[in-house]
Amino acid sequence: MTLYRPTWKKDGKTVHGRVWWMEVRVGHKRHRQSLGIKDKRAAQIKAADILRKLELRDAGLAIHDGAGQTDLKKLVREYEQELVRRRSSPAHVQHTVKRIRDLLGKAHHLGEVTPAKIRQALGALTYRKLSGKTVNAYRVALSGLFAYLIREGRWDANPVAQVSRVREQEPARPRRAYAPEELAALLDAAPEPRATCYRVAVTTGLRRSELGRLRWADIDFDAATLRVRASSAKNRKEAYQPLPPGTVAALAALDGRGTPLAPVFPVVPSTKVLREDLKAAEVPYETAEGKADLHALRVTYATMLARAGVSLVQAQKLMRHSDPKLTANIYTRLRLDDAHEAVARIDLDPAQRGRIAT
Repeated sequence: MTLYRPTWKKDGKTVHGRVWWMEVRVGHKRHRQSLGIKDKRAAQIKAADILRKLELRDAGLAIHDGAGQTDLKKLVREYEQELVRRRSSPAHVQHTVKRIRDLLGKAHHLGEVTPAKIRQALGALTYRKLSGKTVNAYRVALSGLFAYLIREGRWDANPVAQVSRVREQEPARPRRAYAPEELAALLDAAPEPRATCYRVAVTTGLRRSELGRLRWADIDFDAATLRVRASSAKNRKEAYQPLPPGTVAALAALDGRGTPLAPVFPVVPSTKVLREDLKAAEVPYETAEGKADLHALRVTYATMLARAGVSLVQAQKLMRHSDPKLTANIYTRLRLDDAHEAVARIDLDPAQRGRIAT
């Protein structure tokens, strides 16, 4: 590529043009045109952009010269409709669209969303004390929008791809597993139907959203199983969770079995309500091991499976995890007492076998 200013003769003198021109050969064609810019550096930038588009055209790829002025609000609405068409959960659609709008901020047109602007928007999230995992979730949401536009042939590059992920560290306040005595105290102190809600959560591993979408038709009392519908599950896959006898009895004691489509738990306890129930049970919400929110009951479920000697493969299926590392490293919270019990089983002295060393 050559940049030059045209010259010509006038009254015997050489006259230089004021604006820069470019000349380049792409494929078997030579292109020459005025850049209409007096500043050389600005002319170089514009010429590089023109060359990129010429090379894309020569390769048979679509060029979207006017798409940069497309209204972002309209594009986000269209992407929202696309997520609904893909049967994404309402919560996923809501969170994704909100994150996209937060990152776009005051940008009005598609061409305004550059890697530099995206880095700035993601950096601003750190001042809100969001975890690295959450910041990366924002990044993924915006990347999904551009991936959709590229698939539709309406844009040619994903600016998010040039923005690196942030480092994900352990959460500042990890969740802890409830001790058996804490769990018993909570179930005794909480009124119905909250006590049964806690019991179902800790004996099935259901998430908050799955508890809220649970219907009486999903419970098979004869088979002692609970169905997690695909529309309710986080991984969008239907699953059946076995129920222990105590949970089956607690569910049977609740009124509402005669209305199959009615929710089992019309109101899932909020963190505030759970903390009140924990206070009544004299159980601390937060200790050095972590906090005991509603999702901590799912952590407790994984930990109880490990203590019961359930294999990691089976625990992964019951937790409905795609990766066994998640089951083992994140959700299982074993204590030193559990290690003592495990080591005691391999004691070489038969007289000491089964006892915990002190």
